[in-house]
Amino acid sequence: MRLCAILPLPPDEDPAAALTPLAGEPAVRRIVRSLATATDRILVLAGATLAARVVAALDGLPAEILEIDESHRRADCLTAAAGHLRRHDITHVLLADHRHPLLAGDLIERVTEALAGGAELVIPVLPVTDTVKVVDAGGAITATVDRATLQLLQYPRGSTIDRLTVDDLAGAVTVAGNADAVAAELPADAALLEAVIACR
Repeated sequence: MRLCAILPLPPDEDPAAALTPLAGEPAVRRIVRSLATATDRILVLAGATLAARVVAALDGLPAEILEIDESHRRADCLTAAAGHLRRHDITHVLLADHRHPLLAGDLIERVTEALAGGAELVIPVLPVTDTVKVVDAGGAITATVDRATLQLLQYPRGSTIDRLTVDDLAGAVTVAGNADAVAAELPADAALLEAVIACR
């Protein structure tokens, strides 16, 4: 298995949020530093207006910056990454998301172990603990959803290079997620994430 981690920063998704400081370092640096525990091949995709700032934020870390067109959306980023990595004989990828900046080592390990075991697509999940209701168009509650059938999806996700650009989760293997690996909106959620970091 030849593994590479990738972090797309699609220009249409406020990628500059990944430069928000978290406990003294940019979120993007925290993500890449976590991914570096699993592989020394890390590809970060960023538009031209952001690329130089990302390079500076990742100084000293094993990351390659692939400059993408400012019109690229997430799917375009993944297509560009797949083409680039195939030329380097990469077979498997860890896909990170800048909206999930806290990546625990045990979570990354579970995903990579499942890939090494033969899984083509691996997604970390957490059980839904909140009560979920069905609401009609008028705002009235009509039913309660069985939480046992629901899961929260997290990052990083693992896949073969051929599954990277397929927008279909059929056949995915799930592994236990991590409560810290929450989705966040930066910079608005920076204080919350810093509190989580401080409690580790």
